[in-house]
Amino acid sequence: MQYMRRSVLAAVTLISLATPAGTASAQDSWPAKPGGNGVGTASVNGSEAAVSRSEGGIQVSASSAMTENYSKAEAVTVVNEITCNFQIDNPHQSGTPGFQHRWNVHATMKCSGYNNGNVPWMYSSVDIARNNLWSLYWNPTHAYDKNNVTGTAAQECRFNQPTDQWQGRALGHVQMPPGFEPQSLDFDVESDTFAQGFACGPPPAL
Repeated sequence: MQYMRRSVLAAVTLISLATPAGTASAQDSWPAKPGGNGVGTASVNGSEAAVSRSEGGIQVSASSAMTENYSKAEAVTVVNEITCNFQIDNPHQSGTPGFQHRWNVHATMKCSGYNNGNVPWMYSSVDIARNNLWSLYWNPTHAYDKNNVTGTAAQECRFNQPTDQWQGRALGHVQMPPGFEPQSLDFDVESDTFAQGFACGPPPAL
């Protein structure tokens, strides 16, 4: 059986964390979480995307697809699609005992669809800034032949400095299986900025 393979790209969409993919609308957007300033941004493959929020953070969704058109008496078209959601949560004080003197941010890539969303390679790299001073640690987390990966960044907060401002940034990359277009998805997401308030414990005693 002979067939012709043709690749297509599904539109990039922004969705609420509580909303199934493909059903995003203006009504899905949450207001910025109290304490946040609503400056979070997102882009996919270099193109800016409007930000949609949930109570936990912001998320961007993008798809890559491979369409197979079979030349038979009855035309059969099969669309194999992989959709990846990249979420960055709101920066927050660490809840780990002994580490309440640090602020954290997490980012998670999760893919679904063809082959259960498993892709040859993906990574998530996360950074966190206090008063626009980024840690520049990045620490990428890689996954191979998987459908999800999570990255984390942390930085020490300053006790009794309630005006300090915190923001997270995450870079994500997904390498698609052969035949999919686009062959890769690159995400760049920045969280809203949050005032620290008194959410910082004293540093541990030496």
